[in-house]
Amino acid sequence: PLGPPTWFEVAMDEQLFPIDIHYNKLLDWLVDRRHCEFKWHSQARDIQERVGRAVGELPSSEQLDKLKAKDKLHYYDCQAVLEGLKSTEGDTKSLFGQYTSPRVREWAEIVKAYEKKNVYLAECAQQLIRNVNYEIPALKQQISKCQQTQRECLRKEGECASNSVMLKEKFESACREMGIQGKNVCEELALVVTELPSIFETVMTQLPSVLPAITYYQAFLQHVVKRPPTESEFLPLLSLLLKEGNVTVHQWKYGVPPEDLVPESDQSQTADVEVRNGDRNGNGDEELQINWGNGIEIVQPAAESGQTGVVDSGNTGIDFGDTGMGSDDSAGIDFGAEAVDLSGIVIEDSGEER
Repeated sequence: PLGPPTWFEVAMDEQLFPIDIHYNKLLDWLVDRRHCEFKWHSQARDIQERVGRAVGELPSSEQLDKLKAKDKLHYYDCQAVLEGLKSTEGDTKSLFGQYTSPRVREWAEIVKAYEKKNVYLAECAQQLIRNVNYEIPALKQQISKCQQTQRECLRKEGECASNSVMLKEKFESACREMGIQGKNVCEELALVVTELPSIFETVMTQLPSVLPAITYYQAFLQHVVKRPPTESEFLPLLSLLLKEGNVTVHQWKYGVPPEDLVPESDQSQTADVEVRNGDRNGNGDEELQINWGNGIEIVQPAAESGQTGVVDSGNTGIDFGDTGMGSDDSAGIDFGAEAVDLSGIVIEDSGEER
């Protein structure tokens, strides 16, 4: 328009100017400017009680279920509930334009109670102050902790990946040293045992080649100790193998061959069956039991009587040698008080003056 602005236009422009208010003083400003009442807390508490009763009567829907999951519904949540009810139950109205559904009427009254005397402004201002002072810093701290945990997990993931590669290489090298593939370690190790007889035979065929070294070592010992070494001192195991051949451990340990030997084919089959029937984790069908030697009687000679004392390590109790004593428990211990002569005992004074 032409010409200077009127006073009304200037006043309208001034009302559109923004006002800078610190968020922490927003609620006080609303109360001081009488936009809200000083006792808005009691009004908001009454409205929240009505909201709590009305929430339990809401129908089930995707939008309303999300709102019901909240701990507390504020003004804008109540508006969303009202809009959701209008879309489902707000089709019918009375002659005066009011909704016939009791749920819609109840939530419409709740929204009007919020808007009356600007209770919703005070509640929103309080929630804004609480979010800025407490909720947002707590969320930032939680985000920083989660980011730190994420970085630590990524670091540990890299370490575990590198360790897994290293352990895999060690496992493969150990399998190559033992001559197995590593796919089924228990069965492969059981099959490796069947190769021992051929290895022993190869060793026995090459053993005579060390006779010159044995002769030299025997002469060296004789020169050092100034006497020929006995058979038990000079390479007993090697001497036995050269003399008797591929003997058993039983013959080397006890000096006589065993009475019966299990064929090698039966041993391999038995080992294979045990590996297949056993648990892969080391737990077989039968629990492993340790034989503590219970029931073994150790016979020791007595001191002078010529009898033998028997120590039984079983659960039958310990024999303390009191079987020959009388069964009268009231007899007690005889200290020989009757044979003591008390006539020669003199009780002297302590020497203290009284």
